Amino acid sequence: MRKRELLFIRILFLTVFTFGAIDAFAQSRTITGTIHDENNEPLIGANILIEGTTNGTIADFDGKYHLEIPEGTNNIVVSFVGYLSQTIAIGTRSVIDVVLEADAEQLEEVIVVGYGTQEKVNVTGSVAQVDSEVLSAVPTPDAIGALQGRIAGVTVNPGQGPGATPTIRVRGVTSMSGSNDPLIVIDGIPSTVENFATLANSDIETISVLKDAASASIYGARAAAGVILVTTKRGKTGEPTVTYDGYVAMQSMTTTPNYMNSLQYMEAVNRGFTAQGGNEFYTEQHFETVRNGGDHLMGQFDWWDAVYRDNAPQQSHYVNVTGGTEKTKYLASVGYMDQQGFYQTENYFKRYNTRLNITTELSKRLKATAQMNFTRQEQQDTGDAWRATQALAMVPLNPIYNQDGTYNITRPVDNTRFENTLAHMKLSDYIRKVNQLQSFLSLDYEIAKNLTITGRTSMNFRSFEQNHFQQGYQFVHSHNNAVGLNLQSAAAEDWNNSMRVVNDLVMNYHVDFGKHHIGALVGIAEEFFRNDRLYGRRVNFANNQLRKIIAGGQAGQIAESNAYDWALQSQFARINYDYDKRYLLEVNVRRDVSSRFHKDNRAGVFPSVSVGWRIAEEDFFKDNVSENFISDIKFRGSVGSLGNQNINNSAVTNLYYPYMGVISAADYPYNNELVMGKAQNEMPVPGLKWETTVTYNAGIDIDFLDGKLGTSFDYFKKITSDMLLPLPMSAVGGLGNPWENAATLENTGWEFDIRYSNTTKSGFTYGIGANISHFTNVLTDLAGGFSEYSNQFREGDPIGTIYGYRTKGIYRDQAHVDADNAKLADASLKNGVAQTRNVMLGDLIYEDINGDGIINHEDMVAIGNTLPKYQFGITFDFAYKNFDLSMFWQGAADIDGYVGYNVFAGNKDSNLRDFYTDAYHPDLNPNGAYPRFSPDENSQNHEVNDFWVQSASYLRLKNLQIGYSLPQKVTDQLKIGKARVYLSGQNLLTFTNFDEGFDPEVVAPMNQDGSFEVGDVRPSFMPTVRVVSAGLQVTF
Repeated sequence: MRKRELLFIRILFLTVFTFGAIDAFAQSRTITGTIHDENNEPLIGANILIEGTTNGTIADFDGKYHLEIPEGTNNIVVSFVGYLSQTIAIGTRSVIDVVLEADAEQLEEVIVVGYGTQEKVNVTGSVAQVDSEVLSAVPTPDAIGALQGRIAGVTVNPGQGPGATPTIRVRGVTSMSGSNDPLIVIDGIPSTVENFATLANSDIETISVLKDAASASIYGARAAAGVILVTTKRGKTGEPTVTYDGYVAMQSMTTTPNYMNSLQYMEAVNRGFTAQGGNEFYTEQHFETVRNGGDHLMGQFDWWDAVYRDNAPQQSHYVNVTGGTEKTKYLASVGYMDQQGFYQTENYFKRYNTRLNITTELSKRLKATAQMNFTRQEQQDTGDAWRATQALAMVPLNPIYNQDGTYNITRPVDNTRFENTLAHMKLSDYIRKVNQLQSFLSLDYEIAKNLTITGRTSMNFRSFEQNHFQQGYQFVHSHNNAVGLNLQSAAAEDWNNSMRVVNDLVMNYHVDFGKHHIGALVGIAEEFFRNDRLYGRRVNFANNQLRKIIAGGQAGQIAESNAYDWALQSQFARINYDYDKRYLLEVNVRRDVSSRFHKDNRAGVFPSVSVGWRIAEEDFFKDNVSENFISDIKFRGSVGSLGNQNINNSAVTNLYYPYMGVISAADYPYNNELVMGKAQNEMPVPGLKWETTVTYNAGIDIDFLDGKLGTSFDYFKKITSDMLLPLPMSAVGGLGNPWENAATLENTGWEFDIRYSNTTKSGFTYGIGANISHFTNVLTDLAGGFSEYSNQFREGDPIGTIYGYRTKGIYRDQAHVDADNAKLADASLKNGVAQTRNVMLGDLIYEDINGDGIINHEDMVAIGNTLPKYQFGITFDFAYKNFDLSMFWQGAADIDGYVGYNVFAGNKDSNLRDFYTDAYHPDLNPNGAYPRFSPDENSQNHEVNDFWVQSASYLRLKNLQIGYSLPQKVTDQLKIGKARVYLSGQNLLTFTNFDEGFDPEVVAPMNQDGSFEVGDVRPSFMPTVRVVSAGLQVTF
């Protein structure tokens, strides 16, 4: 008997009450008793029901119960998850004690794996699973966010802004140009991360993560970056039950950057000019104007408050109805989520979910499952996050509005024009609508004993619509009322319709003979995807109210469309064998044929094998080690190969078929005018083939103290070869760089998790869990060398490396400056290269790595890495009587962030960080900690260098929640099954040494489309959101 699982079940029943209570009858009597297991342990939360009804009660912390029954009641039914139910005759007894017998089959924890399930003790691959209780404990806009820090080896980076899809990675980066998104499989149907994000948290039953090749190779060509299996909830037998789960919340930013006020800014600009031998830009009269409150031409203006608001509401509401008979079960649900953004303009994301699934037994051997899901998303924002971030760079001297209330575009003093970021945000909006309908039908037929066949078909229709309108507006200079800019009205519409069809047929067989168990699975699958896009744009609208394209002018109009499709055909098989549940073996193989590659390279075969040994089942172990001390030990090992056909198509016009090259529109001169035609701009490479990842994994699982304490450890190595890259070639041919299988990436790492749970005799339940993962990568082979930019790849270095200059301090001595400038001039003359910019006092001193006397790209070396080497999570759970408390910490270590971009936002026409009050000045601040500020960008301090690299390690309180479940007496009076209220806080505390004002959690440069942009070394302006929520969970 697995007491750890029983303990978890008890904890679950401590925090929720089962529905149903008996009404008061005029003629009734009371029976009492206790419910225990075979070891005389009380079964807390056991159900005691009047037979044939849903009226009943549950056992308390001591296993005791009392139940009022109407006259004429003959039997009660006593049940508890993991035990065999009993129907007991009452007779004339008033005290009935019950001992439930453990159900050995139910006590074995079941894990969802590819195309089926397995008992956890028999799993030989690296698989982790979380259930609905974990997901519902964190009120997040999507289930992906709830996974952060919960599973070792899984990285989640929050999305930026309402409706943004989080980025998820399994065991780091697998590809340089392909997708690093794991394959998402929802109810057995391959899907995408975007579709995963649309699911309501309360609709999900379990999430399994397949991390190694042995567990993921059954999905072959798309499993190189891992597989996430999502199982949604199904109907249950019984009377109709209605469940509500909802919350209201308020969001705020976890941190905001500090920039200079007007007086600080003017002082910094003047110091910048005088530090390089120039004159002050702002006079004392300018300072005096600002000190006296300013005027309509200059003053102290808060652009941040004009663009952003401090708080933004969020809410979520979910209702499901479930019930059914032994033959037919159903579940219907609806959900609504509304997340407002922080912009002062219209900025929101709304999602509507509906779901219906029905399972019915058509005959003794045939079962059918039908499901239909509809999701609608609505989103509005500025469409350009860059505009909002410019609020940080807006000079506080610049008025936001003119005296007449119109938008200002005039800088004080020199009267030049600037971009008013608030105006552009207010005058431009993007409205997106996404409708998605998915239908699913499954038939399960029992051909013979232990032999079943399952056929499934699924269709997913997705419609994306984006409407953009930019209002026409005339900007006038505040100093002379002259027209400074005529913003032309414009509208654009973008339509994308896609369809995904998935069909599969799977046959399962299992047999036991003696101590031998064999399970076999074979299947075929096919998938087809098509996308059609239509885009149009017109300008010069009659007014700002007519916003459809038809109302715009025809001059300069744009109309374009495109379409693409791809298909995948697969055959797969799996064999499981175990002897006496001691020696375990699993073999998987999958063959995929993808239309994305040339016909000679379309097929790929991806095999894997894994073994396991449960040493605790050996007689010699049982004879020497107490089962109460060590309950189970399992050694695991696996090796296998996986593929990647998901090539990133953002680098060129179209890479869905990279072997073909690309032909796009082009203009040709003909008869003294340009004529539209076509031109090839990418070289075809018919020999392109799969990216292949070979994974080695070794692990051990140990359960101690009769299952109360459990640990797992995994070590892995992933080698991805034949990675697709656009290799440099001569520009003489006039074509873009051809894509080739040209690189090899090696990932190594380990994962460890530990968990402990217990319940005291007084009924106090507590648990603690922790996980940590460590992984690194290195490019072991890279054809074509590297470029001279900071987003380069270099053989022998890891992906995520920041390349830049090493610094040796700040120039504080003129003799040092003169000597280095002389060296630079001499080296430039000897080498016949153009002389780079001379250095000045206050500049950073760059190290001449190659010793040629010139500071250029050849001196750029690895100065940091934006991928964390360590990630961890720590969970605490407590429950006593009707109260429960949970706390979750998450963090990352050995990760770097580059903050220079946020320092050098521009020149004197951009605001500065407040720490620049301590910038070097030869007279006023010769010991300044920061390099001089160059108001006219006359310095090299803005080049990528290690002065601006900081540790982005952090520890964050991700979630703190306290809940209270109403007592049974109250729920009985309210005629409800159970009710729980809670208060929750997310991202409440952060400990870090990273640049104050920017969030270390979102420094990792991973794009939302799944590509990995190594060169984007800047931290995000939009921090992780702090959320305080109040929620209610009720079952009727």
